[in-house]
Amino acid sequence: MSYLALAAAVGQLDRIVVAHDADLIGLVKPMFELRLATAPSDAISVDAATERAAAGIAAAGWRVIGAMASPVLGGRGAVEALIHARRSP
Repeated sequence: MSYLALAAAVGQLDRIVVAHDADLIGLVKPMFELRLATAPSDAISVDAATERAAAGIAAAGWRVIGAMASPVLGGRGAVEALIHARRSP
């Protein structure tokens, strides 16, 4: 299994056929976005990871609509976030 930051993964969506007005709901995992050895549990790290993911998504040509804390904790209690984006025509 391979783990990839959302900021890097969205750029690879150009390799497949995606509708021009497609919506994306992505799980922001701070450990992968920030390249940490262990999952952080603080809100500052989640915010930084979400900002990094949003920047990567925007750079890939998607418009970020919003983000929120995930209502479900990740493995071992990791705090994560969800991000919503729409493909820019």
